[in-house]
Amino acid sequence: MPGIFEKVLAREKQKRQQGARGHENHQGHSTGITSMELSISDDKTKELLTEVMIELLRTKRDLIRDILMEALEEVGLANAIAEGCKNEFVSEEEVFSLLDRAAE
Repeated sequence: MPGIFEKVLAREKQKRQQGARGHENHQGHSTGITSMELSISDDKTKELLTEVMIELLRTKRDLIRDILMEALEEVGLANAIAEGCKNEFVSEEEVFSLLDRAAE
């Protein structure tokens, strides 16, 4: 039995084929952009894609969490660097002194 992903691909292929046959301009050329727009707005396709996303979130939870955590760390680091650029320079000795006092 095909999975959700295979169903989505098969449905999209079918929609493109139908669109290519049914949407030809006056010169006989396929208007692929129009058929793509129609298939994207199709409710059933949206429903299937939603199911695929939900399944990915369920099965790849750890991977997604790791990716999000890494992205948040990068944003935090970028914000810290930007904030540090605005402030006065602090020597390494001052930083370690503050860390030592906080550890006590």
